Amino acid sequence: MPLTSQQLNDLRKQAEIYRDVNKPQAPVLPDKLKHALQLLSDKKRSLLNLPYPIYPGNMKVNRPAESRLAEGLRERYAQRGRPYTPFMEELGRRSPTREVSRQRSLQDALLEQLLERQNALTERYAPEYGLNKDRILDDLTRLRGLSSEKLLPLAEEGANQAFDRRGQLSGLFKGLQEQKIGRRQSRLEELKKLGHLQKYREKKEKEAGKREYEEQARYPWKQAALFEEEIKPYMGVNTQSPPELQKYAGDVMDIARNAVNQPYTSYQGKRVANLPEDVSKAQGFAKKLIGSGLSLKPGLEKIMGRERDDEALLGYLNPFIEQQSSDLERQMEERMPRELERLSAKYARLGQHGSLQHQREKENLLRDMMKGLAERQHSLLGEGYQRGLSTFHGEQMRRAQNLALTGEAKEQKFRENLDALRGYRRSGTRDFLKEQKGLNAAYGDFKRQREAVWPHRRREILLSPQQMPITERRAR
Repeated sequence: MPLTSQQLNDLRKQAEIYRDVNKPQAPVLPDKLKHALQLLSDKKRSLLNLPYPIYPGNMKVNRPAESRLAEGLRERYAQRGRPYTPFMEELGRRSPTREVSRQRSLQDALLEQLLERQNALTERYAPEYGLNKDRILDDLTRLRGLSSEKLLPLAEEGANQAFDRRGQLSGLFKGLQEQKIGRRQSRLEELKKLGHLQKYREKKEKEAGKREYEEQARYPWKQAALFEEEIKPYMGVNTQSPPELQKYAGDVMDIARNAVNQPYTSYQGKRVANLPEDVSKAQGFAKKLIGSGLSLKPGLEKIMGRERDDEALLGYLNPFIEQQSSDLERQMEERMPRELERLSAKYARLGQHGSLQHQREKENLLRDMMKGLAERQHSLLGEGYQRGLSTFHGEQMRRAQNLALTGEAKEQKFRENLDALRGYRRSGTRDFLKEQKGLNAAYGDFKRQREAVWPHRRREILLSPQQMPITERRAR
């Protein structure tokens, strides 16, 4: 008997009830995992309202005192140019021809002085003994011309001597110039390195402050990211998973919720090392490099002043000539009365005392004596000229030698200070970098320990010896 439509509907409803009762239940996330996902969602929504972090600090690094000092010295050296250049240029302008002219001028000055001296002597004796003054002055003028011609070779000899001396002085000045330029460069290099060291430290300090600010500003984003990384591996855990796995996932979620709610912890340790005491000692020696020893310029100016000063050179020529001329004049004054007395006695015996012949012979005698004196004086002038030039040359070279010794002593003292400065700077830099390396490692340990509250980060740190704290790595 066929079923009625009502019966078919009843059977269809029973089948649907059976299917719904025996339908398999869909997997469901554990409550702790659901709560964790909800907390992550809330965290991400809260991050949307956070402003972009802008560091309020000043990242500009000030120029250290050593850098400012080096810049000032560099400008000063540029303005001054190469040291001692004017002296060397002046020495280079002295040609042998010009030096011969200078020597001739000196000879003319000496001859003129001698002629004035002889004229004064003539003015004294001519009236006293009734001599013909004009004839004597003519003799003196003629002798002056002859003496000038004889002194010409001495002028050339003196010019060659002066030219050779100035060549030696130019070589000395060049050596002193190279030493001074070397000292300038060494000063600037060491001051620059000291300035760079201080600038490097200040830069590291400012960077550490900015990094700490950025770490704190990024902390909420980083916490949310770490929280999400912690949840992802357990998204497959559901109510149909083994109970042990569900419990383990729940425990991890508890730890993760505690970790994500942890406030930011600032690093309390020192981030940047202090400059060691050796750097301070190096700075002290840097000051000594700037004012190391006496200046050589006064000595150079004194040598050059005597080279260009004709009066100073005449000061070496005149004393000998003056002394010899005075001795000859004194001898003539002592001899003159005796000769006149002998001549008077001769004519007295002849009964012709005071005669015209007596007067003529007397005048010739005195004239010959004064002429002989003048000839001897001119002869001594050449000798005195040579002796004075030799004395001047010797003293100039002794001054140059003393200046060279002073320059060597100055250079040696500078090198001692420079070696001490470099030693302290290198030692201080080495100690600074060594301490800074330790501080960087300690800060890295702190950051890893701060992240180790997350189970997955702790696992990564433990599985990577390079990320373990230094103390634990050493223990292993």
